[in-house]
Amino acid sequence: MLHRAVALTAFCLVSCGSPPPPATTAPTATAAPPPAAPTATAEPAPVEDAGSTVVYSVHGTLFEIVFGQRRFLRLLSRRDLQRIGNRLARLRSAWVLPLIRLLLAIRPLVGLSWRGIHRPKLVLFGDALCQPDWNLAIEAMQSCDCVLQVGCSGQVFPAALLTLVAKEHEATVIAIDLEDTAADIWLRGPAGEILPDLLEAAFDEDLEND
Repeated sequence: MLHRAVALTAFCLVSCGSPPPPATTAPTATAAPPPAAPTATAEPAPVEDAGSTVVYSVHGTLFEIVFGQRRFLRLLSRRDLQRIGNRLARLRSAWVLPLIRLLLAIRPLVGLSWRGIHRPKLVLFGDALCQPDWNLAIEAMQSCDCVLQVGCSGQVFPAALLTLVAKEHEATVIAIDLEDTAADIWLRGPAGEILPDLLEAAFDEDLEND
């Protein structure tokens, strides 16, 4: 079945090397070389909104707030984040106590309480990737037949090891990107245009009529 045979990853690999380390210990994130001409892009909506039922967030999530050694504190909704954004937007024109108002505005996201410093559960450079998501992602790469790689540079390790694991287990890697990659198949173009065409071809449906 399509949902079992295809793994979707937001990471790609552009170079070959030795086999990845065992997945029992999550590796740490490392910096990638900066692109020659970086461009600002809009933050994508969570993939759950597109209908994905199994998501492994190896780089964490903005919606989960943790303290200490990634101990769970609370969840934030998209509405909560919108409120924080609105408060920050209003602060742009404020001139009375801007620092205090700034700290209060972002307090649900980042701040200090009797538990210590709380922040989003995001992987920063030098942090270990999130568990059990990393191990589960490795297992998915080992068992899938095809990896659909969307909008990735393949420059950030260790997440870029995911498609290497898939290739070592004879999976086909299909890349959707504006730039060429080391994938088995390269579909050149914006993901927002190619993905709907793929779904329509796979399921013989007109997505615009849904």
